[in-house]
Amino acid sequence: MLLKDFIPAQDVQEYVQMYRIVHFHFKKEQPLPIKAYPPRPEQCLAFYPYETETIQYQNSGKIVKNIPVVLYGQFSEVTNRMIGHNFLVFQIIFMPGALYRITGIPSQEITNQYLDAESFFSTELREINEQLFHAKGYNAMLEVANTFIRQLIKKQKKPRLLIDDACSLLMKTTRKINLHMLAKEACLALIKHSGLKIPGLQWIGCVLPQNATTTITSTW
Repeated sequence: MLLKDFIPAQDVQEYVQMYRIVHFHFKKEQPLPIKAYPPRPEQCLAFYPYETETIQYQNSGKIVKNIPVVLYGQFSEVTNRMIGHNFLVFQIIFMPGALYRITGIPSQEITNQYLDAESFFSTELREINEQLFHAKGYNAMLEVANTFIRQLIKKQKKPRLLIDDACSLLMKTTRKINLHMLAKEACLALIKHSGLKIPGLQWIGCVLPQNATTTITSTW
């Protein structure tokens, strides 16, 4: 059994926050657990080289299953996850904004979505999943992932902006940071208004409250 986060290679850390490997093996006579998966502020590319999982949205009851490589954005609701007897998932957790820069996919379009990643990355993902299946251990899997991310970086579709620097600061600092400090780092201005509008929403993909009263506008 393994549930562990791994630091990516230094040259891809601008884009990848961490790799996460979850590996469970259950005997055939063992009952399989159902995991209630709480919302996490992350965008993830998840590979299932052995057996896929089935998820059920807790609010709507919607069920999605049998997807070998999944792309999902930030969730705002609990999903129930059902796995097989030999379950391994290799997750690539992106830095805020990195997925949009690499692919051009607006982040709000994948919020609360559990999607077939081939629709966005092409069928090359099958080869990566196959390499993970045949990898001789977890370290070999990490090398497969690092090589894959390097290839994606070469195809980057969007430039790095100041909002990326602000998000990076938020992820790495140990200091307390408020919204005004983040806005300053990203050259944004805070304006009182009805509703919440962020030019960088395509980058970060926030799930925003309907009753928000602060607007962030660009001062570029």
